[in-house]
Amino acid sequence: MTIGLFDDWRQFKSDAGSLGVNVNEDQLKKFQLLLELMQKFNKRASLTSDLGLRDAMHVHFLDSLSLVPSIENERLQAGKLIDIGTGGGFPGLPLKIVLPSLAVHFVESTKKKAEYLKIALKELSLEGIVVPERAEDIAHDSEFREKFDLVTARALGNWSTVLELCLPFCRIGGYLFAQRGENAKMEARKYSEITSLFGGRVYDVISVGTEIGLDSRNIIVVRKINAVPEKFPRKSGIPAKRPLE
Repeated sequence: MTIGLFDDWRQFKSDAGSLGVNVNEDQLKKFQLLLELMQKFNKRASLTSDLGLRDAMHVHFLDSLSLVPSIENERLQAGKLIDIGTGGGFPGLPLKIVLPSLAVHFVESTKKKAEYLKIALKELSLEGIVVPERAEDIAHDSEFREKFDLVTARALGNWSTVLELCLPFCRIGGYLFAQRGENAKMEARKYSEITSLFGGRVYDVISVGTEIGLDSRNIIVVRKINAVPEKFPRKSGIPAKRPLE
């Protein structure tokens, strides 16, 4: 490892600490290996943009870790988590690295990305279940519906779409932690009725990461208080193409 890279990882560990996350040496080695895996498989699996790869520590790792204090505040660090539309494994992989007691399901319908996730879990010596299906399909399966303490979503587009795709997986009393941009508070207000339709209630909107330079990041925390009507989510592709308003 070059001095420059050493300094980068030392800064990463410090930045994680600023977020309230202690990354030990074994976990740091896993993050280093994860970056190597991303570099190796990115062209094959289209895991992230060139910028996302160059600045993966901030764009992917630290951004994912910003969820940890909220998870710990709700005492869910040993809970059952499902990461919807996980892509290259974010936020699920970083969360599993620092919260190894989390039982994580990674939902990713793109075959190449799903195969990469299986490889990454094996190489990182992490337990996890990769589900290579669309969320709309498995949400109607009794194995998945309302079975999770915590649902995460990072890049699923329209807030209404996120609610429709994610809340069916969340148990009553569980939480959706959705990573959103600068308009998070507006989204939470605008879609309050849609949130209620899907059995949720906005619990908090938390600004995160400004101390380490994460741009305009917010976590919308939704608590599940009622069951989702059986007809939701709608058929594959419809929640994104025709989000409820």
